[in-house]
Amino acid sequence: MKKSLILLLSVLFIGINIFLLEKDGSKAKRVTHLSQWDVLNSGNLEETLQTEGMVVPAEKQPIFLDPQTPFKNFLVENGEVVEKGTPLFEYESSHQEEQLAVVDAEISRLESEKENINFYIEELVRMKANFYTIDVFSQEKPEVESQAAKAVEAASLNGLSLSLDQTIAEKELEKSNIEETIQQYETQRETIQNGMNGLTIYSPVEGTVTALSLELKNPIMSIFSKNTIVEGQLSEKQVEKVQLDMPVKLYSSELDKKITGKVILIEELPLENAALDQPSFYRFTIEPETEDEKWRVGHHLQAKIILAEAHGVPIVSQKSVVKNGRHAFLWALTEDGTLEERPIQRGLLVDKRQEITSGMKTGEYYVPNPKEVRKTSPFITSFQWDKQMFHTWKEFSSRKIIKYLLVGLLQR
Repeated sequence: MKKSLILLLSVLFIGINIFLLEKDGSKAKRVTHLSQWDVLNSGNLEETLQTEGMVVPAEKQPIFLDPQTPFKNFLVENGEVVEKGTPLFEYESSHQEEQLAVVDAEISRLESEKENINFYIEELVRMKANFYTIDVFSQEKPEVESQAAKAVEAASLNGLSLSLDQTIAEKELEKSNIEETIQQYETQRETIQNGMNGLTIYSPVEGTVTALSLELKNPIMSIFSKNTIVEGQLSEKQVEKVQLDMPVKLYSSELDKKITGKVILIEELPLENAALDQPSFYRFTIEPETEDEKWRVGHHLQAKIILAEAHGVPIVSQKSVVKNGRHAFLWALTEDGTLEERPIQRGLLVDKRQEITSGMKTGEYYVPNPKEVRKTSPFITSFQWDKQMFHTWKEFSSRKIIKYLLVGLLQR
């Protein structure tokens, strides 16, 4: 009996709904049926440029031979690691006047470098002396905000003072190394004057000896620094997108993790002479932010330059955004059961994922498929049948079933 009643009422329900849909002026025609709705969630976006790079020494110091002074022999080998002040090669003991001229030129250059360092140290000391001490806990009982501001300023000045102390110490060490090198050349000068030995040339930097020229062609050798950087090439279109200090992610099949860095140099001139019949490429340099990874010079890496990024921002699919000229909006679901045309401001667009900078907040509901919406109106969603629904109907009496069906019809 109950099954027959349910069947009869279902047919009646469907028939009345068809009548309401076809009736002129019916409210049913103004209701939008939504097959899907979504919650506006937050996420991260990165607009990147994929390119390649190669590990190269951060510094390349060429060493030149004086062609006017007879060469005697090398004191280092190709691939040898040297420190600053390591003997590299020496000249013959004859031609003392030419050798003395070379020594005097080196001493003069080092003295000038030492003088510049002294001037720099004096400037740093003068800058530090100009710092004033801030009394955070004065007796005048200042405002709480004023005390906090002074405390922050004092901490900032203390940090800057420590940084200056570190820089001064580094420059003092550099000056000490120069003084030792000057002393070496002074000793050589005395030796040459006494006619005991030839002139020895010392390494101006620490690193690895490379490109040793046994044919004595200048540069007679080069010294590559221990620190490494990554160099790559950018096409004409790519170079317009990349800027200094942009973050970079470096990786390769040989690395267990990605290494971060930043762009520190973009050359203004192309690698080769520009020509109409060939594209131009521009060298750029990446500085890794960590020196923990020991890369072999010449190792090839993949570089992902981050052109723009947004973290923790509202994101929707690009197809969910409705465009009207220069304006854009989303269909938002309101608490009163209607659809609202919500104007939005768009941000970063990456892989058809659109950042929403204003207009809607995370946690709000919106329509992912705007084609289902024609205009602002109330909305209904798909009715989901499941086993629990049939179980509930079996527990209801015939009177309750008729009551709920009539309530639904009368609300139309």
